[in-house]
Amino acid sequence: MGDPAQDGTGAAKGRGVSITVKYQGLKDQPLLVTPTGRHPSTRELEPTPNLTAGGIYISGGSGQLSLSLRQSEQDRVMDEVRRRVDSLALAIDRLPLPRGQWPGVEVTALSDQPGAVSAEATTNASSPARYGVQVQWPAQGQTVLGDPQNPIALTDLNDGVHSFNLTIDGETHLVEVRVNNGGNGGVDDQEALLGRLARAINTVDSRVLATVEEVGRDYGGLNPGSRLGRGLRLRVESTGAGQGAEFSLADVEGSLVEAYGLSQVAPGSPARVRLGGALQDLPQGQASLDQGQVSLQALNRSDGEASLSVESGAGPITRALRDVFRQYNDLVGYLDLQADLLRPSLKDRVTRPSEDQARALGQIDLRASLQGRIKELAGFADQVVANYAEVSQTLLGGNGWATTLREKLRQIQEMEKDAFAAELVEVSPREHFRRVQLTLEQVRNSIVEGYY
Repeated sequence: MGDPAQDGTGAAKGRGVSITVKYQGLKDQPLLVTPTGRHPSTRELEPTPNLTAGGIYISGGSGQLSLSLRQSEQDRVMDEVRRRVDSLALAIDRLPLPRGQWPGVEVTALSDQPGAVSAEATTNASSPARYGVQVQWPAQGQTVLGDPQNPIALTDLNDGVHSFNLTIDGETHLVEVRVNNGGNGGVDDQEALLGRLARAINTVDSRVLATVEEVGRDYGGLNPGSRLGRGLRLRVESTGAGQGAEFSLADVEGSLVEAYGLSQVAPGSPARVRLGGALQDLPQGQASLDQGQVSLQALNRSDGEASLSVESGAGPITRALRDVFRQYNDLVGYLDLQADLLRPSLKDRVTRPSEDQARALGQIDLRASLQGRIKELAGFADQVVANYAEVSQTLLGGNGWATTLREKLRQIQEMEKDAFAAELVEVSPREHFRRVQLTLEQVRNSIVEGYY
């Protein structure tokens, strides 16, 4: 008998018994050959997979495996939807809005890293101009980090109302917090009491923000690795530009401040910025250029050197609006492409402003398609220059397209990531094929209308 690797056979011999397994072809089942005869395999052949694009989509294999794969794909799609929603919302928030009604005579300062450094220019600023700024770190306000607490442990503070003074830039506010420990309200656990304490501080002054944050210490909760097993602490920090307001906390009645370690305030620090080749410490994170005609604000650490450009005319707002339209159309197209994994209400929420504003959009040379996309017509850029009041009202007014869309995006951002995930069920090949045809039809329509 030849080498199995050469003739497609495998053999086993022992005690006078010879068994040979032959594979007659790639598509044939194995054939068992023994001295008593030839025995074909009783196992049914698995169908040859259809490796075309449509075949891969239609072939699900095992129902459970197919459903599991679709669930994994749905998770990936929901992550991508959230990323696109966040990016579009940020693009709307960062629109470089003209100060007046004539953007053609505006002077605008733009940053290529708006999350790290922002800039503004007066109408007397030199244009065009470009500046390099590197933010090594932004200004930090005062911060209080409380002692870590076991979230499920019960409080040992006295039952009743505890009070303390919160002093902000020399102005003192009395804060009162109810502690439940054996009275009519039961007994607070640390998570509940920390949350109540943070809410009480946040009602005083927006210049100081209190949050409950997780810390690395593990208290061995009921579910290891979950929030129940993690420590919690109160963070109190000054907000606003630069180092923010100075503040302190001190007990008046009771011992909340002492019990949670809130009396030690870490001082703020100035921003460290490289500007014009020289390092500078900016107490409020602010600096000026062009003899005071351009101002900048350090917001966060930059990725290398950020570029600030100063430009005259309506170009900045026109380009920024086009970027919003592009991201919006990309989001709508993605929702169409993944329609079998998403609830229809998600696309309805995103495209409703376009449907409601379709007539008004047409007046400024924008067209809303039946699929919900926005197409820029030839005269839009001229409308921005010559008819900015109407453009602004239609897009950015109280009921404008971008304003309404931003509110819809905010609602989506506040919901759980899977709030718009479609319920997945095992789908027949016929239904898969129908969905492929529907997707292809949507793509065809989009191509015909000129949006791809």
